Amino acid sequence: MGEDASYWQRHLTTHHAGQAGLLHLHHLTPLHGIAQGGRRPVVTTLHGTELKFLAHALRRLRLADAPGPVRR
Repeated sequence: MGEDASYWQRHLTTHHAGQAGLLHLHHLTPLHGIAQGGRRPVVTTLHGTELKFLAHALRRLRLADAPGPVRR
């Protein structure tokens, strides 16, 4: 575990994050990987910029898998 990950793991533990049985995070961040290693469900609120990013990423993946010339 890297230094940043160790810091965030200590932060979550120190502040009893998720003790209610659920951890709610905003935005997609590296903290999600750390939080998912725990024993509690993680709920994420995505905002407009992230939703647009994911939509464009999905479109690019579909274009990469499509046979034939690239259409823009």
